[in-house]
Amino acid sequence: MRFLIVTWGNPWKYDVKLSEYIGFNWEIVKYHIKCEDGILKCKARSTLPLLYDYFRPNKVFIVVLDTIAEHYEDTYCKLIKLVIEKYREFLKELGLNGSNFQIIVAPGVGVFPNGLFEGAMEDFYAYILYRLVEGISNLIADELEICLDLTHGINFMPTLTYRAVKELAGIIALAANVRLRVYNSEPYVRGVNELRVHLIEDSRIRPNPCTEALSHQLRFLKRVELEKEKFGELCRSLREEFNKNNLDREELNAFLGSIVNGLPLVLYTFSPDRDSIEAYLKYIEKCYKGYISMQPYKGIRPHVKRLVSFSRDFIVMSKILLTSSVLGLKRRYEVPIEELDTVRRKIFSYHDRLNAMISNDLYQIREALRSSDKEPSKWIQLKEVLMLKGEYSLRNFLAHSGLEGNVTLVNIAERKLKYNLNGYIEHKGIRELILHASSHGLITN
Repeated sequence: MRFLIVTWGNPWKYDVKLSEYIGFNWEIVKYHIKCEDGILKCKARSTLPLLYDYFRPNKVFIVVLDTIAEHYEDTYCKLIKLVIEKYREFLKELGLNGSNFQIIVAPGVGVFPNGLFEGAMEDFYAYILYRLVEGISNLIADELEICLDLTHGINFMPTLTYRAVKELAGIIALAANVRLRVYNSEPYVRGVNELRVHLIEDSRIRPNPCTEALSHQLRFLKRVELEKEKFGELCRSLREEFNKNNLDREELNAFLGSIVNGLPLVLYTFSPDRDSIEAYLKYIEKCYKGYISMQPYKGIRPHVKRLVSFSRDFIVMSKILLTSSVLGLKRRYEVPIEELDTVRRKIFSYHDRLNAMISNDLYQIREALRSSDKEPSKWIQLKEVLMLKGEYSLRNFLAHSGLEGNVTLVNIAERKLKYNLNGYIEHKGIRELILHASSHGLITN
């Protein structure tokens, strides 16, 4: 599977008197790139035709800004639609058109001849990260190549796009071999007819799971200029929708923590429902766009003002969706020991310490089952099989891959493990103990 991601600024010239775009800022030049068979060349206004021909991607993501909008519209959705149409026309100018091209219109800020755009600059990163997750979650394969072209990006676009892509690649690498190639052409100078496209990074991405937790406040949007009363109503609406989708903050954090801490049974027990997360993220996006003020600016030009911005929790939730999609696990409470070992090899083998810890714990359990004289068809405490006498502790839970003897049950006949989620230890709910322990070490705010 191959993805091509490009950042584009503004290819057109803007005429202030006419209040519209005329002609192109990007000149036609001959781009060429070194490849296995020699030099590949293409004459165009952009590097995209050349890289598309060279890379042959399954899907192309074109990241652009809403700040190229030239006319006032009464809704933000209409403005975005016109921006997409304008870039679609530019794709046709380049001789490119197809269903595998997706244009992501991200929020930008600044004062331009064609309009005024106000809001939080960091929304660009949060939004493209979410939209890229949305676009690639169902297209993950065992082998994945990502080509990122930063040639035409401007200002903050290249830096924040690179950051988002690198972070997402690290999550995908939990279950796939990921190669990242980053390109940039030589700078255009008027009168130059040929430009080389340079490979500036070619790396195999190591797994890098999300280490941030959802906050106690669960604030997916932040107030910028929205009235406090209306923002309070928005927050209540977001919480209600969160609950309506049967989402649980502690379970989602435990899911993330299971990967960071090497807890395979927790990974199954609290694997989230991807459809619910995706639906909730769409709801947040809808709320965000619903609080964008649209006014005319200097006649028919747009004045876009974003009254709220995306929060850290929105970013974490997007990463949870990608993580869940990449691992592809369904929630299960009873898991065969051999399946836990398969997950160890697939997900945790990159981390020497966690891999060795899980392997050793599963080995000890298998060996104990062979010699156990306990009733084989009943669920019993794991500590009875392992002949342990110690009490539950957070340290033991984390030191033994979450397979702590006091909270874990085993069925000898079926060779399965599960947590005693409805049980209690000294008046403390086992489920709550497991959730707390599993999210240990995650970064919170």
